[in-house]
Amino acid sequence: MFLYSREGKVSDQFNFYGQVSFINRPTNTVIFDFQNRYVSSPANEELAELLRLVLSSEELRDEDREQAAQLIHEAATDIAGAEPRRGKIRATLESFKATVSQASDIASPALGIISKVIELVGS
Repeated sequence: MFLYSREGKVSDQFNFYGQVSFINRPTNTVIFDFQNRYVSSPANEELAELLRLVLSSEELRDEDREQAAQLIHEAATDIAGAEPRRGKIRATLESFKATVSQASDIASPALGIISKVIELVGS
């Protein structure tokens, strides 16, 4: 969910269901929360770096940034599971690639990190 208002009053009452990433929070706080949540994931550091890239991109639209962050959380959840479903992880990472490939400021390093994550999880 992305909340944005250029004009008008924004309500202070919100209902969130499922995983929520606030892309306007300070980057270090978001990364710290992410790392604490997925501390046992074999690709924790790599996925945290992907999230850092997404949050720092100047070329991603807010909607794409939100989608990319959600895909990173989805991959981290799947990787940290008792029996990771490698096909689903690969599909999630492919969706992530499609989302960030249009942002030239992060596309190249993101693709390298994705390759490393795929190696780590054996997908």
